[in-house]
Amino acid sequence: MRPKDKARPGVELVNHFEFTDTVFHEDLDYRGKSYGWVEIPDQFALGHIRDVVLPTLGDTPEFVFAHLGSSHIPWDELPPVVDDWTTLQDSGRRRNPKDKALTDKEIKFQLGRFKRDAEVRLRRLRPTAENLDDYRAAIQYSLEVVTQHVLSMDTPPDLVVVMGDHQPPMYKNSDDFSVPVHVLSKNEALLQGFKDRGFSSSILYSRRRDRIRHEGFFSLLVAAMAEAQGVSPPEFRRAGIEVAK
Repeated sequence: MRPKDKARPGVELVNHFEFTDTVFHEDLDYRGKSYGWVEIPDQFALGHIRDVVLPTLGDTPEFVFAHLGSSHIPWDELPPVVDDWTTLQDSGRRRNPKDKALTDKEIKFQLGRFKRDAEVRLRRLRPTAENLDDYRAAIQYSLEVVTQHVLSMDTPPDLVVVMGDHQPPMYKNSDDFSVPVHVLSKNEALLQGFKDRGFSSSILYSRRRDRIRHEGFFSLLVAAMAEAQGVSPPEFRRAGIEVAK
């Protein structure tokens, strides 16, 4: 599920990883109020996956990838957290770009995409009292709706992984895209494989020396699953596998 993705001039919808089922922007058929960069609230997208899509897939094993975006900059207005996700459909008429001009802030944000510097673009985002509060609220929203989503499932997945693809460098002395990774499971044996490689039972950061590349997470996952089943794990590749050209 990628709720932001929609076909537009010069951009086609492509199922790069050959998922058996895909859910894009138009598939969600969201007609409520537009929020932020993604427009569709995370809670609505997750509810649609849980209650509309998954029941149609039968009893076969499932791997679900859900790309969420309510915590994405510019953090102007967050969706409400509601008891019934379907009520967000009636949260107000979505703004049609043809009906209302972009605000100055939106214009500057869009034009900023065309700026190219030697440094990574997001490094220009510096913490202020205002945007730190907005950012904190956005992260709190994301964690809240993901938690509610998992707890509301009749049969929760064996493993839930919560992670981002990058962080804005809102922290002092931080100019990289390191992100925290959370793994949730009722299977203690499965969690042990992650703990053995630096994960801790806390919301706090682990030691920086325990960091791995995003490319290495698949290796970590396979090793943890193998050990949980009493199988000798393959070599753990912290940096992933490089394919020779």
